[in-house]
Amino acid sequence: MVVATLALTSSVDAAAVGKTCVVANNKNDDSLGIIQAFKDCQSGGTVVFPKGNTYNIRSIIKIEKLKNVYIDFQSKVNMPRFNKKFKGESAFITLKGDNVHMSGGGSFNGNGQTWWDVKDVTAPTVLRVTLKNSQLGNFKILNSPRAHMGVTSCQDLVLHNLYFKSASINSNRPMNTDALQISSTTNLLLKDSELIVGDDCTAINGGNTGITVSNVKCVGGHGFR
Repeated sequence: MVVATLALTSSVDAAAVGKTCVVANNKNDDSLGIIQAFKDCQSGGTVVFPKGNTYNIRSIIKIEKLKNVYIDFQSKVNMPRFNKKFKGESAFITLKGDNVHMSGGGSFNGNGQTWWDVKDVTAPTVLRVTLKNSQLGNFKILNSPRAHMGVTSCQDLVLHNLYFKSASINSNRPMNTDALQISSTTNLLLKDSELIVGDDCTAINGGNTGITVSNVKCVGGHGFR
């Protein structure tokens, strides 16, 4: 593990410019509304998940080529319940881009209990990001079926004020529920967060430089590695 000081000058407000795109609900699959909002505000826009809204995704979401985008994330987003069609997928939601900022206090519900009860450890990660010059914070991931978040091939990324918690309601405990999996990333700061998970709080894999963890509480997991 390499520990370094990460200093980024970008601010959340810097990305909150341009067009505003509110995520619409879809009776069949809210993935469609999410994908459309990001498409409409792909460059220099603000994607809004309004407070009080709930979205149920039933498809894999891949968002790419974001540039100067702010995500106002105040809603609840439910991942699918256990379904064999999702086995082995990389992530339920993937974000890729440059100068992306997310905040707002919203939450992702992984519906992990439905995977733990069938003892299936092949679920997708809830959220995977490949971002440059970005900041994500002030959101929750609850009951992830496997890893909560993946950081892959990122550069100059700040993660702050995260709350991840996966806790079973029966004897089928959370399996392989790493809080944060990091690979091929340069200059990452994880700070001011609480991680209550059934596996590693950080899994720092190959190809990383400049990883800093500051003021992060790890509960019930295997620690930082």
